[in-house]
Amino acid sequence: MAYSAGDRLGPYEILSLLGKGAMGEVFRAHDSRLRRDIAIKTSTQRFNERFEREARAIAALNHPNICTLHDIGPDYLVMELVEGSAPKGPLPLDAALRIAGQIADALEAAHEKGIIHRDLKPANVKVTPAGLVKVLDFGLAKQVQEVVQDGSTLTMGLTQPGTALGTPAYMSPEQAQGKEVDKRADVWAFGVLLYELLAGHRPFQGDSVQATLAGVLAKEPDLGKCPSRVRPLLRACLKKDPNERLSNIGDWRLLLEEEEAARSASPRSYGLVPWAVAAVGVALAAYGLFRSVPNGKPSALVRFTVPIPGGDAASTMFALSPDGTKLAINSAEGGKFRLSVRPLDEIDTRLLPGTDGARWPFWSPDGKQIAFFAEGKLKTILASGGEPIVVTDVEPTVIGGTWSREGVIVFSQSRALYKVDERGGKPELLYPANSKVLQNPEFLPDGRHLLFLSIGEGTQIGSIDGAPSVRILQDLSRATYSPDGYLLFTRQSRLTAQAFDAETQTLTGSAIPITRETVRNNSGSPTLSAGEGGSVAYQTLGLEQFAWVDRTGIVRERVGSPQNWSSFRLSSDQTSVAFDVASVQGSETTFDVSILDLKRGTQERLTSNGKAQVPVFSPTDARQVAFSSRRTGRFNPYVADGSGNERLAADLGTSGGYPTDWSPDGKYLLWWGDEDLWIVPVDGKSKPYPFAQSRFGEFDGSFSPDGNWIAYASNETGRYEVYLQRFPSDGKRFTVSSEGGRTPSWRHDGKELYYLASDGRLTAVPITIQGSDVQFGKPNSLFPVNPRYFRAYEPSLDGQRFLVSVPTSSTDASVTMLLHWPQLLSK
Repeated sequence: MAYSAGDRLGPYEILSLLGKGAMGEVFRAHDSRLRRDIAIKTSTQRFNERFEREARAIAALNHPNICTLHDIGPDYLVMELVEGSAPKGPLPLDAALRIAGQIADALEAAHEKGIIHRDLKPANVKVTPAGLVKVLDFGLAKQVQEVVQDGSTLTMGLTQPGTALGTPAYMSPEQAQGKEVDKRADVWAFGVLLYELLAGHRPFQGDSVQATLAGVLAKEPDLGKCPSRVRPLLRACLKKDPNERLSNIGDWRLLLEEEEAARSASPRSYGLVPWAVAAVGVALAAYGLFRSVPNGKPSALVRFTVPIPGGDAASTMFALSPDGTKLAINSAEGGKFRLSVRPLDEIDTRLLPGTDGARWPFWSPDGKQIAFFAEGKLKTILASGGEPIVVTDVEPTVIGGTWSREGVIVFSQSRALYKVDERGGKPELLYPANSKVLQNPEFLPDGRHLLFLSIGEGTQIGSIDGAPSVRILQDLSRATYSPDGYLLFTRQSRLTAQAFDAETQTLTGSAIPITRETVRNNSGSPTLSAGEGGSVAYQTLGLEQFAWVDRTGIVRERVGSPQNWSSFRLSSDQTSVAFDVASVQGSETTFDVSILDLKRGTQERLTSNGKAQVPVFSPTDARQVAFSSRRTGRFNPYVADGSGNERLAADLGTSGGYPTDWSPDGKYLLWWGDEDLWIVPVDGKSKPYPFAQSRFGEFDGSFSPDGNWIAYASNETGRYEVYLQRFPSDGKRFTVSSEGGRTPSWRHDGKELYYLASDGRLTAVPITIQGSDVQFGKPNSLFPVNPRYFRAYEPSLDGQRFLVSVPTSSTDASVTMLLHWPQLLSK
């Protein structure tokens, strides 16, 4: 409804128009009851009950720097009338800080009440003629506002989860991606606003909304345009990872350091920023104190977390130094895997230059060096930094390593264990795969015996001379030795300890759970590590949720409920998602396939025997789902028809295997088994045969929409690249990627091919196929995707959206440290 001067809204009389936007108008009005002028903001949409509850909570805020919300109608808000103008830079430092200080006070008062602004920007700040700052529209950013070409005043979405709420130029990265936000999003906007007051322009600018958001997500602000005194503050506010950002806006003054103090901060710090010294000081002091407690006196339990550089918890690998004082963290920062070191008595995580591509870190026995795998090489580097040294060549299929006091390194590659001298040489086979996958070796203190995990059999104890190994634990979990005399492992999703005699290599007593948290149990990745002093590092497991994102990676819609799963696949009509759900049965984590109806939001279990993983829909009958099962002890493809019937598609009997795709005509499964790709006739009448088989690894096959081509990844060059080959094969092959690539898939019309590049970003390549002629266009990097062993994305039919998995919180973007954990055994 349109209003004009003289109209009344209850007791309020409209006096004049103050402003107008796409979704409503702001009027100066008079309250006849209290005889005062007020501001009324009208909306073209009626407010729902949820919004009214939130608005009334905001009305309870009482602070001199917050514009008071007096009343709420069915489609209008009654607010304090603030005379003044929005602040505009550039301003002198003192003037800017006077304004910023009052804004920070307003934010702190609201945050203490659990209220987030969500849309802090100059237009929502007024400075009165007397110099008093008022923050407007607190907590009301869920109202859709006007769209401007450069994105300067765009607010997207209403109250649905998964939509981006706020103004692009002032959005935090997590807000721009449609993730759940907390008060740290306001801290980011505060940093952007302060930058603008000082520099006269925003730190992230673009000619369009997309360009602006790209800057927010990928670019670093030029702090050189701001006075040196405020750079530590701006740096802390504008950390892209919310875990590394200033968490309490009330601490802003602590960061107004002199230039000398700012220069003394490490430029390579990825850890807690200077403001956090006070917050973690107690923990660090306790760390040093408790590690030096005299013998005979009980040591107190200490628990704290170490942020993961880049925040990518899913692909992080870490290793605790033997003395338990330092943590080597290998994570994806800026889409590139690199190695960092975090001394636990310091607040900085230091990047080690020259470690691009580093994976699977492990320490030398003296704790002075770190070994890792990168670029097809086993390398070592000093923990203090320096040039990496190449030890030997390795295959790309590496799964962990360990270093003995005798100078021997044992590592897993191609499902087997190899050993090599620390000074270099050719690796020697120690334990062959024998149809099993052997991984995650770890030397015991004598340097002669070692633990390792055999997939399907559990934790084994072997020796450096290759004597037959003995199973000691049936759990399919990484096991690590604690010098306190225990083995630590994961059982029923909890960190568990059992007494272990390292001299006799025997377990005694009962296995005792020592945490209540759900612990990440990734048998194929080092997510558990122990050291001296009762120290142990591990990761907790957060739930994930399916979400549709656009081609920039911004979440547009969340679907289904948060839960734990391993792999997923869309049906051909894209109305359902098949995925495998994890559960715990005894000492083993089991998986069953469930189906999520995207239209109704309902979920039904397809299998129930605990041995079904990696589902793939039939393209011709959505009731049929193929999956991998090791119910016979080895992996084979099965097909379920949705009515309780399951049948064996082929007896391949591979030590590891799963379906990667189903041909469009429904006749063939593409099966990965023991690092080769096989064609499996679904009717069970014809024998399976290899499609891509070599001494290298072939993975991730995907049929083209017409069924005439297969895209897949191979590591024959020393890293994975995507290739294209006709089906049935004519021997000719085309190279799709050139800088690394895995997990290819197709757009429905076959005119675009997708894959994950080596930098972790989803990449789209235009493709034109005419007969046997194939032409590729220029690759287009879209957005980062958390890498998984299986395909981590599913394109929509038109390629404009992608189904991915997003965490429901950022709490698992860290490594948890426990010191003196044996204290937990007595609780």
